[in-house]
Amino acid sequence: MSRFPKMVEMKNLLLILALFLNFQVHAQEDLEPRDIQEFNALSLWLPFHVGLDGKITFLKDHPSESFVFSPVIQIGVQWKKVRFQPPVRMENFVLEKNDSPEEWLEVYRRRLSLGTGLGLLIKKGVKLGLIPFKGAKQRLVRKVRSGTSAPGLSLLPDSLQEIESWNIGDQGSFETFGGVQFQLSATSGLIDIASMGIELQNEFLLQIKKISHDEVKIGVFEGKTNRRRLSVGPLLANFAVGNFSGKRFGAEFILSISQDEELYQKALDGELNHLQQRLPHISQRLSFYGHSSTAFIGVPELIGKNIRKGELNINSDGDESSMHFRSSKNDGIFLPKRDAHRFTYLSKNETVFFWANEMSKVKGKVFDKYFLSVGRRMGLRNFDLRFEKNEKFGNVMTQIGISIKNTELPFLQSIDLRSLGENYRIRCEELRLNCRKDKRRGKVLRQYVKLMKLDLEELRKGLGKLLMKNPSLIHSVFKTLRLRKEAYYLFLSDRFRSQEGKAEVLF
Repeated sequence: MSRFPKMVEMKNLLLILALFLNFQVHAQEDLEPRDIQEFNALSLWLPFHVGLDGKITFLKDHPSESFVFSPVIQIGVQWKKVRFQPPVRMENFVLEKNDSPEEWLEVYRRRLSLGTGLGLLIKKGVKLGLIPFKGAKQRLVRKVRSGTSAPGLSLLPDSLQEIESWNIGDQGSFETFGGVQFQLSATSGLIDIASMGIELQNEFLLQIKKISHDEVKIGVFEGKTNRRRLSVGPLLANFAVGNFSGKRFGAEFILSISQDEELYQKALDGELNHLQQRLPHISQRLSFYGHSSTAFIGVPELIGKNIRKGELNINSDGDESSMHFRSSKNDGIFLPKRDAHRFTYLSKNETVFFWANEMSKVKGKVFDKYFLSVGRRMGLRNFDLRFEKNEKFGNVMTQIGISIKNTELPFLQSIDLRSLGENYRIRCEELRLNCRKDKRRGKVLRQYVKLMKLDLEELRKGLGKLLMKNPSLIHSVFKTLRLRKEAYYLFLSDRFRSQEGKAEVLF
């Protein structure tokens, strides 16, 4: 299991793993928190219009001047497979090209949602829609030999006998959901000028992981999520703000593959109470709320750019934490995958800074920009590797994480600013960064000084924004304080042998 070595206390680590980023599958869950993601679903107003006079028109405006009804369908589909060479735990970051791997780490993602409802067009200027929907989302991560056949249409094992053929460590998550969506939009012909949406959704989630030859860990969770969204602008360039909240409860169990088929079937049926009465378990109850803003420009589903930022707050059995996120994504079938995510996680005792990327058709220049350069600016050992800009890496996933404990913040507040400024200047000049310019470097240092005067919570939030944008400042702060730190990293590729481990910040 991927993890931050000695960086996060175990309780908070489990919260991150189970709720936010699910690193237990070698980071192959969605990188954004599951509860804050916006899944693309296409809403279509069918060209059948029914007026109050009962007349039906097709492919043309209805003569009615007031209210026109139209059927609406909503479809969302995801069908993806990606594979990487299995990771190797190492203390040093070393890349090994392997053109003929015998094993693969395969990741399958499948999602289908379908909704049908009724729309109302008011005087050709306002559209109302009410759409009930249902769907399923499945994800399977498995380690296989070359030449192994792909799984069937459904990734969910129908019985424990199917799981028996899994390798230890293989796992999947299988979710069904359903609810209703209300849409309100102001339209000008074919273009929506502004829109508002409210979505109420119930969820059932089953998590499965094979942990030994005859044991499987099963997680059964139920929950509900409410989302509200306001979007302004035409389809090709718009800005949206949203709020979300929800609750989730459930439990984890250990089943015997050879003896507990009946209990597994109960888990498939969602009979959580039955399992709790029969087996020892670990319960989980949590609630969450947050907000986000999204800017998009381009042609949806074809080519575009999506920038998203926001905040997620969690209460898990009385343990409160928060996460601030920012993501930048290519959107559309004509662009290579470039999903860059930046997280600042605030637990009770520390702040974790996390860079995560998932990309396709990666070459050396892109790999350096999104991964190596971040570690190099932080001063991580062995991140000074250089590659030809056209070196092919294929599908790539990367992670870098480092933390600062609350007990270390007073040292940052009382730091020798003259020494910090000099160390920062040297670092920027060594790597020929933009901050080698006095104006740019001075602006960053003034922001740092201002942050150090804030209360603890605002200081930690602001520190995340500042350090995530300026990794070289992390190196300068640690060097000035002589503070020894280790960072966690993970690299996955289908062309190079994957590496994961930890690297010390070198002064």
